[in-house]
Amino acid sequence: MLPLLKPTVPKIEMKKVIVLGGAGYFGSVLVKQLLKEGFYTVVVDDFSFGTNAADYHGNTNLEIIQSDIRNLSPNLFKDTYAVVNLVALSNDGVCDLYPQRALDINLTGALRAANQAKKSGVRRYLFASSCAIYGYGTQLSEDSTPSPKSHYAKLKLEAERLLSKLGNSHFSVTFLRNGTLYGLSPKMRFDLMVNTMILSAFRDGVIKINGTGNQWRPITHVQDAANIFIAALRAEKRNVSGESFNVVSENTQVQDVAKKINTLLPDTKIHFNSHEDNRSYSVENDKVKKILGFKKVMDLEESIQAVIDALEKNAVTDGPESKVIDTYKKKFESILL
Repeated sequence: MLPLLKPTVPKIEMKKVIVLGGAGYFGSVLVKQLLKEGFYTVVVDDFSFGTNAADYHGNTNLEIIQSDIRNLSPNLFKDTYAVVNLVALSNDGVCDLYPQRALDINLTGALRAANQAKKSGVRRYLFASSCAIYGYGTQLSEDSTPSPKSHYAKLKLEAERLLSKLGNSHFSVTFLRNGTLYGLSPKMRFDLMVNTMILSAFRDGVIKINGTGNQWRPITHVQDAANIFIAALRAEKRNVSGESFNVVSENTQVQDVAKKINTLLPDTKIHFNSHEDNRSYSVENDKVKKILGFKKVMDLEESIQAVIDALEKNAVTDGPESKVIDTYKKKFESILL
């Protein structure tokens, strides 16, 4: 039985925000920041990777609900100012293994939730999209032509296209395209590029890189992402309604990440293998700086050191959040959903 928190009556002056997928790697960071900034926050999650309810125990401005995005109650969105949808099978491998489940959750679920929110009078809907929709290129902006390569990225782009049709003067839809997330979180994941490389160096003394390592990636610290999402919630509607934003801290080449880790863990060996990685793209973040006032919280080297420090103190572990494919295999193949 999950230790779900009982709701309290939100103060009239507080804005109620529902975070779908709020118990995950990014969601748990975003929820902490929302609570810190005075939002009455409702976490809705199916808790596939466990519950982090204990992290917020005693906070009277928090409500936690266990539910799958495919089975949300229409009453959920009553008296809600904004909905932030973070729910997705957010791993290319999982989406490839379970394409229909990915369609049901990443696309159909997102549309159903948005329609329910709109009918309930919700004012804003923030959709967590992905820079993966761009596919390939350099200095890509929000106006660049998308060229998604994976099933995951294609579903994100299609969700953007269909969700954009729901927006009107009463219902604002905003698309926040995350780069590859990294950094410390209460629900740590080590299956994301930077975090994966840090753990491999710390645990095994080696970092394996596909191809030359010259390929580019847009990366985003989880705290930076949380700050941007909240800035979008606070922004004037005319500045964010129907708009897309690249949620990116910086762009880096894969080999440069490895070199920074190697500087901090000098005994690490870097192995380049023959498996080609044709994904290479860098993404501009000028728009999020100009409109949402984005400034980086931590630079990459500081963030890497913070994760290393946490590993040395056993403050984070390679838990089920890091074994995404294995977790979903157990969920999807052991029970009928």
